[in-house]
Amino acid sequence: MFDKIYTFASNEYGGKMFAQRFRSQWKDQIDFFVGKGFEITGRSPIYGLDVKKWLTLQTLPKEVKVENEFHFDSFLQAAVKNQTYQQEELAMLQEYYQSVDFDFSVACYEDEELSGYFGVTFREDNKYAEIIASGVNEEEDFIACLQSTVEKLRELGAEVVGIHESSLPDNARKEAGFEKISEDVMLMKKL
Repeated sequence: MFDKIYTFASNEYGGKMFAQRFRSQWKDQIDFFVGKGFEITGRSPIYGLDVKKWLTLQTLPKEVKVENEFHFDSFLQAAVKNQTYQQEELAMLQEYYQSVDFDFSVACYEDEELSGYFGVTFREDNKYAEIIASGVNEEEDFIACLQSTVEKLRELGAEVVGIHESSLPDNARKEAGFEKISEDVMLMKKL
């Protein structure tokens, strides 16, 4: 299967770079790709929160909507207020998020203006959820979206919700009680 995908990516698709991500615990998969000439180009901590034990930190006067789909434009609206993206970064994010099978999204509003947006996935088999997309105006918007995300995940039977360190505000990590649970390993190879 690797050979078919690699050939398609390089010959038919015309890609210039092949990238693959794994959790650090998946040593066999990482070793396989390293054996195929891939280089480890980065590592990023993943933090987790025990959904069953987490208590709501505060009541926030925000309107929150939980939907069964992900809207890139809504994510972008919330994310760009605190971050500047280059055009090719936006194109890459949009392409990546279109490939993700989001289970639901959480949109937070302050005075009818979008202030935070999460895109969330959930695996029933291992009760693990992940906040894949996270765009917020202020840290309190992150906590408001997190509260509604945890409530929805409890309904679904999730046990842990994870998030990459780069998407998790430091103060929110400490305040909510996120702990490092894994590491994301990025492997890349020029085609």
